[in-house]
Amino acid sequence: MKDTTPFVRMTSNTAWGGRVRENEIVSVKIIRDKSECKIEYDINNPPYIYFDTNVWIGINDEDINMMKKFQNQRGFRYCYSSTNFIELISHLDDLPTIPGKVPFLKYKACFRKILNLCNAQILPSPEEEFLTVAGLQCYIDPVWIINFNQMALEVEAIVNANDSSELSKVINISHYKNLRETDQKSMSDIMKLLPQTNTIENKYDEILQWFMRLAYFFLLERPSINRITYDKLTKEEKNRFNETFTRGAGSLFFNHCMSRVRKVLRKNSKIDPNDLYDMLQLILLWDENRIFITNENSFFYYVVDTNQRVLSWEQFRESII
Repeated sequence: MKDTTPFVRMTSNTAWGGRVRENEIVSVKIIRDKSECKIEYDINNPPYIYFDTNVWIGINDEDINMMKKFQNQRGFRYCYSSTNFIELISHLDDLPTIPGKVPFLKYKACFRKILNLCNAQILPSPEEEFLTVAGLQCYIDPVWIINFNQMALEVEAIVNANDSSELSKVINISHYKNLRETDQKSMSDIMKLLPQTNTIENKYDEILQWFMRLAYFFLLERPSINRITYDKLTKEEKNRFNETFTRGAGSLFFNHCMSRVRKVLRKNSKIDPNDLYDMLQLILLWDENRIFITNENSFFYYVVDTNQRVLSWEQFRESII
């Protein structure tokens, strides 16, 4: 007897539905052509969908209602990441830059959206995910391991607060602000090491060395609180670290960074360090049943051979309405 396990096929201009044999779809798949973007997944194992911070800021009540509808109908599992959490929380005590616009309310609204949609679905940090896949999780400092229960409680506290002063006994906002600013400075410092030339065809090795220096710092030294450096790894550990960039989300992360840098250098222009900091979120695609939604154009400047499970908000929205 044929198995009739259902799956969902969503496109921007077709209905959804269908059936496949057992195990035919082992992960969510995105199929692109010139006119549409199809998303296929096993309805008994719906995908985890996580969002760039700018998407959380931009979606409105109508979008939330639409997302809730399809969450209930199709089982979508919406998630937020530690990147979202840090970026949003670090702005809670910002001073107003526009009269009448209170930053706290803007970012509190994002946490309300998260609480409404995500049901405590929190993803691990990209650094923890990468080192775990590389078999180097022993070097992750405990402060980098997410306390999911505590984070969920902090999100709820933010939603219930009237201003940032009410959070002083619960959340150290200045800690997250300092963390964000430190990361931005670190990325800016690494950017200064990038070869400044538009003849990149002869500079690939130099760009590759620059990428590995970035990876050593953000994916090893920083999450270990400088307890370990690449040079201190054993030969086997070095091989595992390097090989992680040749497969799956590691390959996507590598291609994204290298393609972005080479494209900008060809134009003899500068790269926004924040663009490369955001790229760390691609590492969370190690789980083949996840989709990343973003409005950052830099994620769409290239195509890789792997199943590139990255969609713009517009593509995602058109696929499900």
